Amino acid sequence: MKRAPGPRGGWLGSYGEYRRDPLGFFLGAAREHGDLVRFRFFHKPAYLVVGPRLIRRVLQDNARNYAKGVSYEALRTLLGNGLLVSEGELWKRQRRLAQPAFHPQELGTKLDLIASCVGELVQRWGPRARSGEPFNLVPEMMRLAFDVVGRALMGGQIAAEMDEIERVLNETVEVLYRRMEAPVKLPLWIPTPASRRFLRGKRTLEGVVSRVIERHRAHGESTLLGTLMRARDEETGAGMSDRQLRDEVLTFLLAGHETTGDALCWAFLLLSRHAEARRRVAEEVDSVLEGRTPRPDDLERLAYIGQVLDETMRLYPPAWSFTRRPVEDDLLDDFRIEREAIVIVSPYVNHRLPRFWEDPERFDPDRFEPARAERLEPYVYFPFGGGGHACVGRHFSLIEARVALAMISRKYEIRVASEAEVSPLPRISLRPSGAIPVTIRER
Repeated sequence: MKRAPGPRGGWLGSYGEYRRDPLGFFLGAAREHGDLVRFRFFHKPAYLVVGPRLIRRVLQDNARNYAKGVSYEALRTLLGNGLLVSEGELWKRQRRLAQPAFHPQELGTKLDLIASCVGELVQRWGPRARSGEPFNLVPEMMRLAFDVVGRALMGGQIAAEMDEIERVLNETVEVLYRRMEAPVKLPLWIPTPASRRFLRGKRTLEGVVSRVIERHRAHGESTLLGTLMRARDEETGAGMSDRQLRDEVLTFLLAGHETTGDALCWAFLLLSRHAEARRRVAEEVDSVLEGRTPRPDDLERLAYIGQVLDETMRLYPPAWSFTRRPVEDDLLDDFRIEREAIVIVSPYVNHRLPRFWEDPERFDPDRFEPARAERLEPYVYFPFGGGGHACVGRHFSLIEARVALAMISRKYEIRVASEAEVSPLPRISLRPSGAIPVTIRER
């Protein structure tokens, strides 16, 4: 049986190269070795799956043989059995119960809330536009995304606690990422500074969410959490327990704000550096919105903004890679994939390979003009994952990003205040490695 090609590595395998530059290592390996790359992390065999047909087998056709892998294990310590990390029959049940909360009709009712959050940011930026002083765009976009998902999930009453929730969540996630990457993972009960910080943050987050669930049970509220609480399994008639609700709320808080906030940071950075795309966005916003906030029927008409977001997530997909674990041996193009190996799928890699994209490093929203986008092969472009485990909140994220990009671009022109390169930092999501200093002026 053939063995897949790949780098030889040293006594650590390829772990050292990966830790120094995960994005460069994966992309270089795919360019050199093709659709399937074998390497080692210490003693463990690992495979980077690149070919769209092979990815389809892992994520769809033979998905039952591929459990969620090592990148999800650390997240389970915070998210419990939320949709992002659960599997099997539990995942299927939770997905059925959660799906109505993300139905397009349900999401349409959240448009006013999204517009209200963006409107507050636009108003808050007024003095900055008048002063012309640079400020860091990254925390502004992350806070906007957190406000939207927090209020959509848990209601407006949570606004006073948002700063604390966001701070604690970011601290606990940083600990989780370091655990995810560590070759040796100490048990959390060992009282290291990091484990104490994580457990303290977890208690804080679970306490806040539990109080919100109690309030919803007492009063009932028109939120995504309220929809989850009312959902009933068609087979058993049972709903989610308080523990399951808490796991899902924490999952949506984490996944919802990280992905959208990062995408908006990259989108405004790219628009600042590409004048023609910036001009077309401004023209579309002026033509479609005519000075008002977006309505549901405006979303499809903001087509070029949608293309900008698609191209942004091609270059900087928030979910830059994820892992699977083969339950039994498998064959990918006659290459043996050992059970319990690490299988890696990276949208970042597929989105930047010349064999899939012409001039892949160039920012070109016209790649996603409808006629061209229809010709894209599945798993050449997949910023929200794929198969049955594709992100359930992707439509909410896209609506939020489209509204935010439109409303902010209608009011302000954002220009990056430094020519310094902003590189992507691969964490749980693909975020900017540092500050993005910008200035804004009213249009």
